Amino acid sequence: MMAAMLSHRLGPIGRTRPRNWVALAAAIGAVVGLTFVHQSADACGGFFTPRNRELERRPTLAYEQVLLVHDAKAQREHFVREVAFQNADEAFGFVVPTPSRPEVEAVAKSPFGALRTTFPFLERKVDTAKT
Repeated sequence: MMAAMLSHRLGPIGRTRPRNWVALAAAIGAVVGLTFVHQSADACGGFFTPRNRELERRPTLAYEQVLLVHDAKAQREHFVREVAFQNADEAFGFVVPTPSRPEVEAVAKSPFGALRTTFPFLERKVDTAKT
């Protein structure tokens, strides 16, 4: 696309007019500049009422469990999340960014108890005396 645009602007001798150089330099500068711009990306975010914006009153994530299941055949990812908040006395919103518009459904029964029973967490003992 850029090569086609540049060849179209070249004159018969292979030179561009001065105003085209300015436009070309601005376009290249914008592309290079935007390539190296650092954008902050927070994993999750909350929306709070004016009363619970103060740090002492703001809801905080107290507990979270996540189950990710990828169905390669159907090209779908299932994301089951169970969360508990502290200081959640007033209404607030909790946003989780996703790569595309998700289909949201309530889970009838939490899968986490059955997962803990079927696949118990085995704590590995580390011998620190051998260091």
